[in-house]
Amino acid sequence: MRFFVLVFAVCAVISSVGQAQWLETTIFLPDSFGGLTYVGAIGCNPERGEFLVGGTWGDCVLAVDCSTGRKVERIPAGMEVSSISYNGAERKVYAGGLVSQDITVIDAATDSVVTVVSPGHEVAVLCYDESGGKLYSAGDAGIEGRLAVIDCTGDSLLSVVEVEPNPSSLCHASGPDKLYCAHNFGNCVTVLDCAADTVLAVVSVGTGPSGLCYDPVGEKVYCSNFGTEWFPDSTVTVIDGTADTVIATIVTGARPAGLCYNPVNRCVYCARATGHVTVVDCAADTVVADVEVAHSAHRVCCNPLEHKVYCGYYEGVAVVDCATNEVIADVPAHGTPLLCFSPTLNAVGFAGSWTREDEIGVIDGTTNQVRARVAIRAALPEHICYSSGSHKVYCTSWGDSVLTTVDAATNRLLSHIDLQLSPYALCYCPDGDKVYCFGIRGSFRWLAAVACADDSVLGSFAFPAPPTSHCEMCHSPGSNKLYLSFIYDSIVVAVDCDRDSVLKTLHVGAYPRGICHNPVNDRIYTANNGSCDVTVIDCASDSVVASIPVYCEPAVLCHNPDDNLVYCGNEYGCVSVIDAARNLPLGGIVAGGSCGGLCWNPHDRKVYCANPGDSTVTVFDPLGDTILATVRTERGAGVLHYNPVNNTVYCLNGGGTPYSRVVGRWVTLIDGTTDDVLGHLPVGSEPVAMAWNPFENRTYVACYRGSCISVIRDSMPGAIEEGRTPHAGRLAPGPTVVRGTLRTAFSRQHPANRAELLDISGRKVMELRPGENDIRCLSPGVYFVHSSLDTWRSPLVTKVVVAR
Repeated sequence: MRFFVLVFAVCAVISSVGQAQWLETTIFLPDSFGGLTYVGAIGCNPERGEFLVGGTWGDCVLAVDCSTGRKVERIPAGMEVSSISYNGAERKVYAGGLVSQDITVIDAATDSVVTVVSPGHEVAVLCYDESGGKLYSAGDAGIEGRLAVIDCTGDSLLSVVEVEPNPSSLCHASGPDKLYCAHNFGNCVTVLDCAADTVLAVVSVGTGPSGLCYDPVGEKVYCSNFGTEWFPDSTVTVIDGTADTVIATIVTGARPAGLCYNPVNRCVYCARATGHVTVVDCAADTVVADVEVAHSAHRVCCNPLEHKVYCGYYEGVAVVDCATNEVIADVPAHGTPLLCFSPTLNAVGFAGSWTREDEIGVIDGTTNQVRARVAIRAALPEHICYSSGSHKVYCTSWGDSVLTTVDAATNRLLSHIDLQLSPYALCYCPDGDKVYCFGIRGSFRWLAAVACADDSVLGSFAFPAPPTSHCEMCHSPGSNKLYLSFIYDSIVVAVDCDRDSVLKTLHVGAYPRGICHNPVNDRIYTANNGSCDVTVIDCASDSVVASIPVYCEPAVLCHNPDDNLVYCGNEYGCVSVIDAARNLPLGGIVAGGSCGGLCWNPHDRKVYCANPGDSTVTVFDPLGDTILATVRTERGAGVLHYNPVNNTVYCLNGGGTPYSRVVGRWVTLIDGTTDDVLGHLPVGSEPVAMAWNPFENRTYVACYRGSCISVIRDSMPGAIEEGRTPHAGRLAPGPTVVRGTLRTAFSRQHPANRAELLDISGRKVMELRPGENDIRCLSPGVYFVHSSLDTWRSPLVTKVVVAR
């Protein structure tokens, strides 16, 4: 038997005045060092005995202590860190962000951010000039190449020099005090006078120059010419550092890439993608050896203390003895690792990338043994839900069998539950306080049930059908059933949540994508992308009762309980309106270029449609007759959520293609009354899903590329707790609960006064009348009494929690 507890009340005048939303915290996954993936840069910090690594995703630099082999710091940095440089004179580390076009300056003693310098272009590569105390940053700014000059003492931008496009590498020649910049597509090298920071010459070299190094004895610069896909090269160009002219062209063999200089024997070592390291004698500029390592050799670095060279090739690092030019050791690694030598540590750091299984390793310079090997793990959160019964947040990540649990009161990671399946959908069932996760295991698809009270796996069961990855789930509180739609099978599976067993398989229209529940009629709707219709399923009988034609390629659904209407958005920005009582199409409206999300605002009786292609949100009336407003958002408007406490619409801006380097990282907040933008809150990269915690009025945002959950906190306007001194402005008693009956007190005299019960998504569950209302049929969970008092001329929202 259920019993009802009024935990506390939230009495709020819903108005944009006095409200506030802010980013409360960021929960990195799978732990506090999570997020970084696809390694793009490695450097060292000898001050603390660390190697530093940056990546394409994560917006950070990770520090690994070489003595303990542990990750010790996660330092915020720009987007797509592509280069790391150490400045020993100022005791600073510089991390260049390729996409964010900035340079993060880090205090080497504390691993804390000092400042951020914006050179105004992509930061592709950095080079520190010790003699001049300057940092040079090279990258593209549109169709032009740029060289930014930064004063390392004050961390200020001194000047920006225009150069050829596509700078690929930098090298400082200490003798003539010049900077050399290779341009991969320009087949040339720009020479910069470091005293005046002006261009002295542009030297033509081979095809696709990629690597540079300097011989201080002969004052020569060596440039490897990798070539292109259609015009491969096999040469290294030698440039006279005094006259800035080509004095030799050395044939090395196909695909020369990374270069390093060994001062002990005055030789240049050139890694070649064919699996060789070519050794060039700088005295005669001739090839003296060709060492076979392995396929796809691209990077080299030198350890002059031990007279060794290290070559990073696909899935390994080869250690070459420079006395004999023979490979004396091989170290396994992920991908084609980046390399960095630390003379202070007498060690070589390597950082390899293999999808999300990146790593940092440290090779001892004397023994050639691996001192440490640290995994860099990134999660890609896709689905998220909130348990009102246990006050927890649950999140699954793409390609990961783990269900992550977060304490909703403290925002603390609680556990990682191994479900032994690859998850594709997540849904919370309040009746029973369970979370269901659909996923693939082996050659079957499975549904796992987790008890939220103790985070134990109650069990899992397989579906007797071929596995498909795309699935959407929806819960019916009235019948306590779970419905799973499978796009490639064109079916919906009904699951009994009391017994955790399959009840029935229903055939619907072709390629069902969106799914939603109608609590008024207890029905499930699927938007069938292939057949251009909406299937209606009766939850009591688990039978298809109607098929309603809509605009072509429907994908998103939303229910309006006030008018019992269903909205169906398609991929071209058209929204169909359906009469859910009669199962009839009523028409529609063109909302934008595409439809990525829909939500209903019961307070102001509006529908919101997110348009990813236009980066807008269209607001229209319930019948779809009139567009009321068009709201501009950040990049790629997507998922929408309505917050009934603050009367605010949240819009995720996670736009970008799967292969795009630039994606959205904002949540746009829209005032439900005025449709004004309240602000754009920064969150993790590529936000894809939301869950709402009404107790603290928190919204949890799953950020796919950010490998994190961003927590947005909202104010509770005028909030008071039951049992305290009544609010002075309150003119009527609030709702009370006695033996399964919800008692309300509001005036019958004024026709505008009305009350309704909303669920945590803001959807209306039932109309409330003055006096007693029987709510024993409700499922456990959080609800809101939403009423109107003519003396306030504003709504009153009271939170009610239903528990077993």
